[in-house]
Parts: sequence; structure tokens; C-alpha cells
Amino acid sequence: MENPFLYIVPREDEKIVNMQETLESLRKSINLVLKQGMIVALIGDYGSGKTLLIKELKKHLTSKKIELIEVKIGQDIINIVYSLKEKRKEIIAIIDQVDLLAGMDKEYLKNFLNTVRAKSMEGITFVFTMNKHTLKDLSELDKLFGNMVRKIEIPSISYKDAKKLITSRLNEVRTTKIDSLEPFDEEEIKSIWEKSHGNPRLILLLCSSMYDKKMKFK
Repeated sequence: MENPFLYIVPREDEKIVNMQETLESLRKSINLVLKQGMIVALIGDYGSGKTLLIKELKKHLTSKKIELIEVKIGQDIINIVYSLKEKRKEIIAIIDQVDLLAGMDKEYLKNFLNTVRAKSMEGITFVFTMNKHTLKDLSELDKLFGNMVRKIEIPSISYKDAKKLITSRLNEVRTTKIDSLEPFDEEEIKSIWEKSHGNPRLILLLCSSMYDKKMKFK
């Protein structure tokens, strides 16, 4: 039987409660400050669902006819941000995986943060994704940036939601959808959840490994 856990990123149709609550908080924050400018940092560890939330946010913003500008890490990011201009239409710039900037020269990072602050004060709203360590480093590098950032943290998923996620994946390879954790038992799932610290990607990764072992000896 095919391993349903090989794709270790939660899918858009897998409605995980902590992500829905975080997405709603993100939407509200942005709706309140359109045309005023703001810097929002979506904070979470690797595999916590930051990129999935950005995809959901983009759907929401597109439906509101807001101009979205995605700035990719690796592009001439300072000049791209500097060239952003406030128009009659609200502009939101999304920069995913800001952690990838960690290895850049400090002067470069200072120029980047200074440009972001300036554009935010002109009315551009920025949405970043990063982990808490990157935010701490950037805030120490530019204290004004740190003071301007609105943090939205992605909480770990609950044990209940972990079971829902696992059951959903198992049902993908079953002939009939049932509310069961088989071939796992409750104790094994609880151990996986505890080891992953509620990180969705780690939960799926650990399940993938255990599933292969169980199918091998079935």
C-alpha cells in the first residue's frame, strides 16, 4: 500500500485548527492597516506551516482586489522594495523565508531593513515569514524595525489536530474512509506528537518512517 505520508507538507485542504486561527489573526491585522502601512512577521519554525498560510492569505487578499507583490529572496531585494510606490490601490509586499537572508552582510541587512521601514511609513504593508531567531537578530540589528514589527506566532498543533491530520492521510489510501489510526495505535501517535513538538511537517515525516516499517512487516 502506498505511503500516504511521503508528501510531508500539510495541504491546503487539510484544515488544521491552529493554522485557521493564525490565518484569521493575520487577516484581521492586515485589514485594519490597509493604506496605513505595517510590517507583519509571521513567526514559526521550519515546517510549522508558514508558506501554507501565505498561500491562504494570498487567496484572501486577491479576492479583495489588493495589489500583491511577491519579493523572492535572491532577487535584488533592496531595489525592488525601494521601487515600491503607494497608489490609490492598497499594496502588500510578501517576502517569504526571510531566514535565508541570515547569511547576508550586516550593512546589506541594515540597508534592507531601513528601506522596509521607510516604505512602510509611506503606506506599504509588508508580510514576512521567519523564525523567532531571525526576528531577534534583525531586531537587534535595527531596533526601530523591531519596534515596528507586529508578530503573529504560529502555535504548535494540538494532539487532537495531529490525530485528525494523520487519519486524513491514512484515508487517502483506504478503500473506505474511517475514523481510525490503524496501522498505528494511540500510544505511537502520542509519541510522534511529543517528539515533533506539534510541528506538522515533523509529524508527517515521523509517520512516514513508521508507516514504512509497519507495512514491511505486515
